[in-house]
Amino acid sequence: MEPGTDPLDLWLWPFRVGLDVMAGATLARIDWTTPNEIVADFTTMRLRAFVAQGAAPVIVVAPYAVHDAGIDDLAPGHSLIERLAAEGLGPILLVEWKSAASATRGLSIDACLADLNAAVDLAPARPILAGLCQGGWLSLAYAAAFPAGIAKLVIAGAPVDTSHPSAIADGAREISPELVENLVAAGGGLVSGRATLGAFRLFGNAEADACDILQVKQPCAAALLARFTAWNERTVDLPGRYYADALNWLFRDNRLASGNFPVFGRATPLSRVTVPIFALAGARDAVAPPPQVFAALDLVGTPAAARAKALADCGHLALFMGARTLAREWVEIAAWMKGSEAGGSE
Repeated sequence: MEPGTDPLDLWLWPFRVGLDVMAGATLARIDWTTPNEIVADFTTMRLRAFVAQGAAPVIVVAPYAVHDAGIDDLAPGHSLIERLAAEGLGPILLVEWKSAASATRGLSIDACLADLNAAVDLAPARPILAGLCQGGWLSLAYAAAFPAGIAKLVIAGAPVDTSHPSAIADGAREISPELVENLVAAGGGLVSGRATLGAFRLFGNAEADACDILQVKQPCAAALLARFTAWNERTVDLPGRYYADALNWLFRDNRLASGNFPVFGRATPLSRVTVPIFALAGARDAVAPPPQVFAALDLVGTPAAARAKALADCGHLALFMGARTLAREWVEIAAWMKGSEAGGSE
């Protein structure tokens, strides 16, 4: 069976392909572009240090969905880590989420946030948190739970207010929580990254043109295309508990935007976020459309003068690895990180 045009398939396809796929495969090692070292190894993540010195410490929170953290350091000219370092930021740390296994299949959003809190504690000073896609809403939830923990917050391509339509949010609202629980149990508590990637490809929500994503002229250089293809084929499996709670709380019930998103057992409204915040969205992003992302700026408690945004002319993946986006919008964001409020303000 192949998914058609039903938004439900974006959520249900990983469970329809059979339990043999759910077992996953050995995760290939990431071929990092920028030298780094692992400075901490937690249950849900590894914390990597890339740059030792700079104007301000930054923790980049990679997405915890489908692909691995190599999205942040793909290749020269296509690396967010490289861009932030070139703009003088540092130390730069990266949250690299681990692929789930049988021993970690029950891990929750709270487990991710607890490890993220430990990572923040390891920064040499209050860091700037830069959350990408699924890492963006996790970073928002963290900032609401620990408002004094970070200095600034950047969210890029992050679904926040899912009352604004998208295929992912629309599909989630069609699935009952009971069905989700039954499917996760039937899948052995794991959600296959390979199957999820297949759903996005066949449904049509994932960009297929590497040149468009990387924002380079055709034909794409063979070495760059090979690095992108290798990254695109590497997937991570998700804990079933994390997957179910994200589906239900964020996409189906819209609890992050409505103010009752639970963190460690209590509702954590985004009004508790008071640090300066910058939101980046892609004008052609079907995964997290601009209204979903920019809604965060109206929900936080940050003063208006400390809220900023930028709209890039790109789709979802190009927000993180597109050469033009990294050279334009992320240069602007880096200047904002270092204290300049020029450009992008509301």
